[in-house]
Amino acid sequence: VLAQTFPDQTAYNIQFSVRFDGVLDQSDLAGALGSILRRHEALRTVIAQEHGQPMARVRGFTAPQLDAVDLRELEVVQAELAADRLTVAQAAQPFDLAQGPLYRFTLVRLGDQRHRLLVTVHHIVFDGRSIHVFCRDLVDHYRRIQEGRPEPDGADEIQYRDWSAWREGPGADGDGAALEYWRD
Repeated sequence: VLAQTFPDQTAYNIQFSVRFDGVLDQSDLAGALGSILRRHEALRTVIAQEHGQPMARVRGFTAPQLDAVDLRELEVVQAELAADRLTVAQAAQPFDLAQGPLYRFTLVRLGDQRHRLLVTVHHIVFDGRSIHVFCRDLVDHYRRIQEGRPEPDGADEIQYRDWSAWREGPGADGDGAALEYWRD
């Protein structure tokens, strides 16, 4: 409701960066991000209004956009300061909850073997605990792609909407505020 009342609000943006030291393949990193988006449908969720009520819609998979900024020609300190400014600028951009996506990724090349992946995600689909899961999955999927191993199918994985339905179901002690979900 607050996001709809104040669409330029960025208070619910979660911003963090992941540092990579060593040679980094941008295409493989984009592939790893794609694997995460396929695996975690919460990241493909948007919140649209249906009859005046918020409705969570899980969008189909589309490959993520991985913007890249090359700061390798700057001195180390200047490159880090420029990356910090990019971090602040990316976090200051609001999300459109109804259209999505509710994430942004920017790869910052600080040197030939120094990189930062800037990640901004809306809190409605991501929380502080998700940072650990995201980082773990990113490293796992990147290594899998680098090693040429196939992507797991993920058919047995429990999604947030499943957990939410179980939590809010009969006999649950939740507050009954679970969103309804639609799949595109």
